[in-house]
Amino acid sequence: MPPLFTLHPSLPPSLPPSLGVKKGFALIAGIALTALCQSLAQQTPPTHLHLFAACLVAFSTYLHAKYNDAWYAERATKKGN
Repeated sequence: MPPLFTLHPSLPPSLPPSLGVKKGFALIAGIALTALCQSLAQQTPPTHLHLFAACLVAFSTYLHAKYNDAWYAERATKKGN
């Protein structure tokens, strides 16, 4: 079976970009869930660092949703005209 996606014939097969993004979001969700479970298990409120990290995750998710590949493609098309 041929690989699903490769960047260049000399490079090893890799994941398509959409799967890489999903993997990144899954990792972030796992880290956030771990922090929440740690706070519940230790019966302490989340630390300032946990809250700061949650804000960064929310902001980066917003940026990813707003400025996705379709946005860049549309912008490049407008510049070309």
